[in-house]
Amino acid sequence: SHTALFDGSRPAVSAVRAEPEDVPKLYSWFRIADPAHAAALAAILEAAEGSPTGRATLTKLKGMLRSRKRPLVFEFTRQSASHAYVDWNTEIVRLGTSMLKEDPVHAAPVLIHELTHVIQKSRRLPYHAFELELEAFLVTLKSARELGVKYRRGDFMRSTQLKFAGDLDAFIDWLHAGHDQKENFRLLSGSRDEFLAKLEARLEGAARSVASAARRVARRQATLAQMKDAAYLPAALKTYRLQELEPARERLRSAQADYDTVERDLKLLRSPNGYLRYRRFADDVRAMAKRLHASWQP
Repeated sequence: SHTALFDGSRPAVSAVRAEPEDVPKLYSWFRIADPAHAAALAAILEAAEGSPTGRATLTKLKGMLRSRKRPLVFEFTRQSASHAYVDWNTEIVRLGTSMLKEDPVHAAPVLIHELTHVIQKSRRLPYHAFELELEAFLVTLKSARELGVKYRRGDFMRSTQLKFAGDLDAFIDWLHAGHDQKENFRLLSGSRDEFLAKLEARLEGAARSVASAARRVARRQATLAQMKDAAYLPAALKTYRLQELEPARERLRSAQADYDTVERDLKLLRSPNGYLRYRRFADDVRAMAKRLHASWQP
């Protein structure tokens, strides 16, 4: 889902082990959190190269990484809601551990989808724009077709393929309404002023969430201070800190990250250049959708 793809609130938990000598070498600007997973990632990347769309995506990504001189980090984590997502704030690509057991060719379109999001972020586009997800799904559909991937009945991508074979506008409406995207804005069917008004309202809500989370942290800190003054045992202090204070701090970090993302979008769209960049992107995605749909053979 889009929430899963972009959820910056999830903590990164990954144990880094010593790298075995026989691990396949990844592209120099790619890093893997657990070297034991390097072979699986290398196999999925190799499969992605078998698709013209995958090759084009990886070429763009590698150029971006070389230009900024900062590697991209991947990790495999347990996920209940999706195969993969990009943490928009840390730019870590998190792949579901279920992908470790999949045919690399089957997993490749999912990886290409996420790498498309990494490229999108480098283009300084609004996080809350539905067109980002639309482009990523178009790339997924195209690469899956090129690789001959047949999704199983019940798989979301199988439903996506079937919907895309029908009316294009109906497909876009379906994706926007059903893929955790309904809170994100479609410039394809709205205006800049509408987007700004929606973001301003969201910023107010995000500010309230930050204030509420900050008050919760202050209360937990005050309680911990009282416990220390009352000479509570170290084990009790540790338990309270880990079970009450740290989760409250994490909620505050998450709320602040959400606020910062909305504020960033507002700055982008209030800027004439930022809005024009988004306008052109939205138009390009719509044109891409029309071209792919015209050539589509389910």
